[in-house]
Amino acid sequence: MKRIFAFTLVLALCAALCSCGAINIEDTNGDDPSLCSLTEEDIVSGYPGSTIFGSSNSTSKSGTVFKAKKMSGVYTLDTFKPSSKDDVIVLAVTPELRSGNLRVVLLGNGELITDFPIGEASTIRLEDPECEYELVLAAESAELSVQYRATEIPSNNN
Repeated sequence: MKRIFAFTLVLALCAALCSCGAINIEDTNGDDPSLCSLTEEDIVSGYPGSTIFGSSNSTSKSGTVFKAKKMSGVYTLDTFKPSSKDDVIVLAVTPELRSGNLRVVLLGNGELITDFPIGEASTIRLEDPECEYELVLAAESAELSVQYRATEIPSNNN
C-alpha cells in the first residue's frame, strides 16, 4: 500500500513539474482574431516563448506548411538571409486561423517590418543582404496553419 501511494505521489509530482513550462494564453475576445494579451514588445523579444500541441511541419516543392492544433506564445517559424549581396528573397506567406488569436509578422534584425493578414496570401521581397529576417507567430489558444515559401533570386531579376 505504501509503495502504491509513493508511486502515485512521485507520478503526480513529475506531472506537475513537466507542466510548469507550459504556456496557455486564453482567447478572451471571442470571434475577434486579434491578440488580447501578447504585445508587440513580446513578439519582438520572443517572450514568453511558446507551447505548441499537435503540430506538423511539411516541406515540398510548393513550400512549407506548419500546422498546430493549439498554440500559445511567441514562436520563430523560420529565418531567412540572402546568401549573397546580389540576391533577394521573395517570401510568400498565407496564414490561416481556425480558432483563437493569431498574428504573423516579419522581423528584420529584431524590428517589426510587416504583418501578414490572416486568411490572405501575401508576398514580400527581402532585399537587404545584411539583414536577418524572422517569420514569427504570436498566438493565443490558436488552431492554425501557415503556408510559406522563400525563393532566392538574383536582385536584378524582377
